[in-house]
Amino acid sequence: MGKNVEVLRALRGLLWPVTSPLDGASVRRQVHALLQERITRAPKRGKGARRLRFLQHVLAVTQRYDAGLYHCYNDARIPQTSNDLEGQHGAFKHHLRKLAGRASTSGGPTET
Repeated sequence: MGKNVEVLRALRGLLWPVTSPLDGASVRRQVHALLQERITRAPKRGKGARRLRFLQHVLAVTQRYDAGLYHCYNDARIPQTSNDLEGQHGAFKHHLRKLAGRASTSGGPTET
């Protein structure tokens, strides 16, 4: 298993824990601590330098979404993902395509 996959699995373990975390701030601290620790240990040159760039990218994306990423741990009513909502939207668009006999909904009633 690659090192990048190990990092992603470790992040998954923090973001979707088996037991419920204390709050969003503790999850945020754990995620940032994990990434900073991995960045510190990552090779700076040679073949492993790609891992460092990957970790820096993951940290940058995490920081970009920090403001809204951890609210679900503070309020049980907020889902961690919107997959169910996205699935309903996809089913609605599929139904529209079937009714209209189209391959796409672009330019159709869902865009106006």
